[in-house]
Amino acid sequence: MIRGIKILISSLAVLGVSAVAAPAALAVPEFHAEVEHTILTGEAIEDELALDAGVFQCGVTRFDGTTVVQTSTTISLTPTFEACVIDGMEAVFTHNGCNWQIHVGPNEEHLTGSVDFVCPEGQTMAIHKPGCTITVLPQAGLQTVTFTNENAGATRSVILHMNLTGIHYVEHGMGCPFQTQTTNNGNFKATLTVTGENTAGAHRGFWVQ
Repeated sequence: MIRGIKILISSLAVLGVSAVAAPAALAVPEFHAEVEHTILTGEAIEDELALDAGVFQCGVTRFDGTTVVQTSTTISLTPTFEACVIDGMEAVFTHNGCNWQIHVGPNEEHLTGSVDFVCPEGQTMAIHKPGCTITVLPQAGLQTVTFTNENAGATRSVILHMNLTGIHYVEHGMGCPFQTQTTNNGNFKATLTVTGENTAGAHRGFWVQ
């Protein structure tokens, strides 16, 4: 009987140690908005898209979207690129209804994520320069994005450091170096600050946690 009690106590002790030693599960990070309906605006500090046809750079790069819930692992932003050039030649960007879905990854210790290019059926994003049109195809899982929170309270915002590699695109026209070929060597780099506002234009906090 005494031997049985000793075995039981030993078993309970092992279970107790295991329970204490077991690490807590890491929470999945999410985007947070101070209010449900938050208007998001992302302004790029610097950006460029490297393609076979040259380096696409713009004087104005902006992303716009709206949250409808206070927490989510994904935000959807519509890109605007204006006053653009490719290696000094004027270039025009059209999004054709496409948006960028930005996902925050599953690890709260390293706030990183990925980007999907999502378009209406039959549509692509396009960049036009003399003699060459570059269509950027719908695609998913482009990496990597790193998120950094800044400021506090209603002025909280998120800095997105984007380095998206392996972007698929097709060039069309005699002015393109590899016309009609599908290429997957596009590289988009940007530093983007995303802020939130309510419908009255007042700052509202937006952050990743």
